[in-house]
Amino acid sequence: MRQNILFLLAVSFFFSCKSDLSNSALFEQIPSEKSGIQFVNKVENTEELNIFKYRNFYNGGGVALGDINNDGLHRCIPHRKHGRQQALPQQGEF
Repeated sequence: MRQNILFLLAVSFFFSCKSDLSNSALFEQIPSEKSGIQFVNKVENTEELNIFKYRNFYNGGGVALGDINNDGLHRCIPHRKHGRQQALPQQGEF
């Protein structure tokens, strides 16, 4: 009985897979000339901060989007590992 259930689950997983995912992009890449965002997450090795002492040294910080001051426009906040954080105002039509 248990083998029958496992077999049915395996068959249902097999037939539920989709092979054509070419048109399922959730995001669109926008060139920096259009967005106006010039961001580089520059990481510098020092004796105090390096890959040997800090395992996640080269991992990226990420990006947050949100309406910070309730004006209806989203701000882009790229996160830097080192250096000043900056909220970039929305100025494009995207």
